[in-house]
Amino acid sequence: MIYIFSSCSYDLFKQNVLNACCLPDGHVLRVRYGEQYIPRSFATKAENLIGKAAVFVFAEGALRQRTAEEEQKALPPAARSTAPHQLDYVFLPIRFCVIKHAKELAGIVVIDIELGKFLDYGQLGDETWRDKWDAAIKDHAERPYLKPSEPRLPGAKDGFYVYEADDLPLPQKKRGQERAWRSLIDRINAKECELSDCITYRVLGFFRANHVLLRRKWPEHQLKPRTASPDSVYRFRTGETVLMRLLFYGEQNSKPNNEELEIIFDPKAFTSVSTTKIAINGRYNEERILLPTVRGTDTILSTLSIAQVRKNSDERRIWAPQPSFVVSVGPSRALIGLVVVLFSLSFFFASLSKLSDLPWLDLIPGISLLPLLLADNPKILAAIAFMIASWLYLRKFPLK
Repeated sequence: MIYIFSSCSYDLFKQNVLNACCLPDGHVLRVRYGEQYIPRSFATKAENLIGKAAVFVFAEGALRQRTAEEEQKALPPAARSTAPHQLDYVFLPIRFCVIKHAKELAGIVVIDIELGKFLDYGQLGDETWRDKWDAAIKDHAERPYLKPSEPRLPGAKDGFYVYEADDLPLPQKKRGQERAWRSLIDRINAKECELSDCITYRVLGFFRANHVLLRRKWPEHQLKPRTASPDSVYRFRTGETVLMRLLFYGEQNSKPNNEELEIIFDPKAFTSVSTTKIAINGRYNEERILLPTVRGTDTILSTLSIAQVRKNSDERRIWAPQPSFVVSVGPSRALIGLVVVLFSLSFFFASLSKLSDLPWLDLIPGISLLPLLLADNPKILAAIAFMIASWLYLRKFPLK
């Protein structure tokens, strides 16, 4: 199994961790590393990583190390510790994934991972699996170490942030993914964790209403992204309403901070959105965002994002996941084909005086059951085909 790590050393890394806790199954997340942080065999031939199973791990402790160093620097020189204090990471595996793409560019290794199932830590207060997974990763010879500023301890190691090692031990009892995700959020929302001040939620996915015959038992079904390229592309039909579901949970969500999230959409792809601002005012909640797509004959490629609402222009703190989705809004090929066929049939029937003019008509099963009125006057069939085609066209496509 490949182990892929991210920390809170920089805002981009912190955002990766929060987004990994938020994005739906099957979404592709991009991470990047300097070649010095990856074994040479992977850095020089990154394509060898493609297709391998992996686990994305939060390496917690970088901010704690930085705070300890700043506190030391703030002390008078005589009060400073003569021996540098070396802290260590706490490793929190987040979810399993598969490496979809990997490449090396100018000494930077870019890896695209398709996110899968969350790891289940169990009930809150039971730290058995947290301790087991942390200890198992710390036993790896190539695991990463915190990098304090000068002076460094003699023989200090850096380790790697991507490497291959044995699989993690897993609990025999399996729970649902919502429970597993909640157990993860309980850990990263703990007071001692660097993400304890962050809002946490999960994008459950995008959904389309089922056919009326299935709607009673299955009201909606989830739309999976296409991941043939490094980008996850969600394909929506023109003239439909897509549902985006968000599940909020976390201790920080209940604190009265007046935090808000903003839905950012492209009016060329969506006519509107049921709500543009989401107030964070409860420990748990489910938000259902309705997204009506535009009507059009051309396919539109755009983005849909969830962003922090910043209280002032100087605020730069990352305090929430900020996922962005590539969406493709276009007409269904089957619908276009049906409209073309119906219009063609209407013109064809309008050009006939009688159906009996077609010598091959008798070969069509059931044609003899057509009423005599229709057989003698095919223009009625032409009108019916034209009305159905017009209704389908006007329902999905614009008048101009």
